[in-house]
Amino acid sequence: MIDTALWHLELKNYWVTFLRFIFPANCLLCHQTLLLDEAVLCSSCFDHLPRLKHPQCQKCALEIPPYHHAATNVCQDCRNEKRFFDQGTAFYRYQDGMKTLMRAAKFNGMPWAFKVFKPDFQQTLTPLPIAQYDMIVPVPLDWWRVRQRDYNQAHLLAAYLERGGQTPRIRQALLRSRHRQPQSLLNREQRKENLRNLFRVDKKIPVHGKTILLVDDVVTTGATMNECARTLKQHGAKRVDFVALARTVTL
Repeated sequence: MIDTALWHLELKNYWVTFLRFIFPANCLLCHQTLLLDEAVLCSSCFDHLPRLKHPQCQKCALEIPPYHHAATNVCQDCRNEKRFFDQGTAFYRYQDGMKTLMRAAKFNGMPWAFKVFKPDFQQTLTPLPIAQYDMIVPVPLDWWRVRQRDYNQAHLLAAYLERGGQTPRIRQALLRSRHRQPQSLLNREQRKENLRNLFRVDKKIPVHGKTILLVDDVVTTGATMNECARTLKQHGAKRVDFVALARTVTL
């Protein structure tokens, strides 16, 4: 008896191969023609994406020197400021090829480019085992940006953490109250003020007593994650962690 699923997979592979011969794909960074088993980036460019180094701050995932407060592995900002999220993790430095790739994906209408990071999210070691979270919550995007892009990149990345119908599931528990100036245009203190009371909890989604995993594409100062976590905990969330694709290394 023919395995139907295997037959469909083989058919899909033949179809992709056929399309690649007719319409060759190029690496988004070096523009070389991709091999049949490559997608979005060539193997060389993908291997050279700048990964975050260890040790990292246990709270916000910022790279810290090995000698920096080694007893707790917590960065100076997290020791000096109130952090409402409990723990975070990230994969890449937001610089060089990583920054170029993410900007192309977000601003040039290439949401499919994020697929290259699907293995990172599927194999990631989240602060807690993924099954211990009650829900996965993408950081919400301004409505006008969603309208411009037709997608929220945080939601795309969050989908890679789902495990085929098992818990936790993606829940859009956070909503943006109104449009604000883009965070990328502001300094550290302006970012905090710009985020004040920006988010609200969807009353149809109970968060009281829940353990929640936030997802976003980039963490810079951590202000956005912190405001999301503060809002969730104000409504009774038990624990709020985060996963981000990339993290700035200098603030």
